[in-house]
Amino acid sequence: MTDVALQVIGRLAEAFPSIEVYTFGSWHRAPVGAPASDVDVLLVYRDLIELRRFKSILLKEAFFPVDLIAMTPAECDFYDFIDATGAIKRKESGCLQEGASSERPGR
Repeated sequence: MTDVALQVIGRLAEAFPSIEVYTFGSWHRAPVGAPASDVDVLLVYRDLIELRRFKSILLKEAFFPVDLIAMTPAECDFYDFIDATGAIKRKESGCLQEGASSERPGR
């Protein structure tokens, strides 16, 4: 499930370059090969209309459980959300951002 979910999320990240897409949560903490209960996604947005479009498409196409959190860059910085959760930035095709480890944290 998770690999397909990341492909869907990655395709949308490519289609909406104004939105920064991160994954975090149980998928990153679970042992390799263990199923995740859902895919936790952080969307850092600047344009509310683009955010609504992204969310609408993702929720229509997602056949997997998704937990979405959306924040502006200022909110994300204020709460230090990325560092606090160990979120990993995604780019096109669900790949990790260049330079990021392909393994889950702690491996």
